[in-house]
Amino acid sequence: MAKIHGQLGVGILGAGASARMGRPKLLLPWRDTTVIGHLISQWQELGAGQIAVVLRANDSALTAELDRLDFPKT
Repeated sequence: MAKIHGQLGVGILGAGASARMGRPKLLLPWRDTTVIGHLISQWQELGAGQIAVVLRANDSALTAELDRLDFPKT
């Protein structure tokens, strides 16, 4: 995979209701992690300078997964 040159900021949109899926899409299993875990890993491997995850207020499930992934809150 090619590395990104320079600074790149990435926003991952995770505030949707996932009404049609019946459960949060970003928390679905993907390989040996979840969809959000895979996305974060891919952007880190590409060398993204900043990664931000947008989530709904009080989204305890996604917050718990980001904690499990040791994703920084700042």
